[in-house]
Amino acid sequence: HLAHKNDKGKSVGVAVMLNATDGATDPAAVDTLVKNLPGKAGEPQKKEGVTLDIGSLLPKDLNYYSYDGSLTWPPCTEGVKWIVLKAPVAISKGSSEKLGKQHPNSNRPVQPLGDRKVLSSN
Repeated sequence: HLAHKNDKGKSVGVAVMLNATDGATDPAAVDTLVKNLPGKAGEPQKKEGVTLDIGSLLPKDLNYYSYDGSLTWPPCTEGVKWIVLKAPVAISKGSSEKLGKQHPNSNRPVQPLGDRKVLSSN
């Protein structure tokens, strides 16, 4: 998730699905994250001079689904515009495993759709 909040307090989340693939070359942002993982899960750290190329996480195909939802972390506040990119981005299986060890079971359970409308860019 790429989470954003503007100066008026409006929030948007962009979800990019990652697909662990044999032989994949990691996007620059994933490579940087993996190289700078904390030594132990849950151990905060600050790295000076490290920058992320967030654009490298975006697929070439920018078609998406969109819906009004909530934050995926407590307090799960409503009022977030979600954009879920349809095309996944390939990452190496090794990087997927390393990130998974740092963040096991980090997904929020599926929530009921309720009266939300899911829109599609195409």
